[in-house]
Amino acid sequence: MTIIRFVGFETGDVAEFDAKNANVTNVNSLKTTPGVRSGTYTCRLASAITSTAWGQINFTSPGATCGIKCGLWIAALPSTDPQEIVTGQGAALQFAVRVGSDGRLRVYKGNETTLQATGTKVLAINTQYRIDVKYVNTSNTSKTVTVNVDGATVADIDTTWTETAQNLVNVYFGVGTNYNTATYDFYFDDLTVANDWVPSMLIPNAIAASTNLTGTISTLVEPVDVPAATWLTATSVSAVTDLRVSFPTPAFNLL
Repeated sequence: MTIIRFVGFETGDVAEFDAKNANVTNVNSLKTTPGVRSGTYTCRLASAITSTAWGQINFTSPGATCGIKCGLWIAALPSTDPQEIVTGQGAALQFAVRVGSDGRLRVYKGNETTLQATGTKVLAINTQYRIDVKYVNTSNTSKTVTVNVDGATVADIDTTWTETAQNLVNVYFGVGTNYNTATYDFYFDDLTVANDWVPSMLIPNAIAASTNLTGTISTLVEPVDVPAATWLTATSVSAVTDLRVSFPTPAFNLL
């Protein structure tokens, strides 16, 4: 996988986007809380700023398969119709991933209005999520969109449909078209576009062995925004320590 662009707003400037809505400015959108996934800054895209608040990242060398990742913090779910969080565009719009007032993700076809699939996971407000989107253009005649939340081994949405398909040229984060003038409040961080897709993060499921470490932990991988409540401690400041963990059988090919 080759990462084409990474945007984390750590320059302290929302101009890290290749393009953006005119009202998406440092004054309006550059924030230090909430919604920071890593580093210092996050980008707020909300109806309180403008009805359509979005930022764009360009593909310099688009391929038939691409991966899109972002940290998403929802301060307020859409008040009415589902609103866009990730939209892929070639010469024309190819798909949109939207979140509804019920917290569930949806994939819409290229016309923006035809619902293709709805996920089952319910996203809560004031919670950090990682959203992974895979887009595949198959012979310019069909599209596959896979949406994964927090590196789960089973995708929340995995859908294919027949429709004229194009390689992506731009990816939009946030709301480009506000449906039914809904209110919403989203924070985005750690945005990545790549020419391939790694389906999920394989999380360790147990400690296999350790040396010179004491303590008990129940969670081996913590969200970056939630410090661990428990940890392992070296038996002394001079002790040589090591830790070996085991992993579950992956539900996908790692390479």
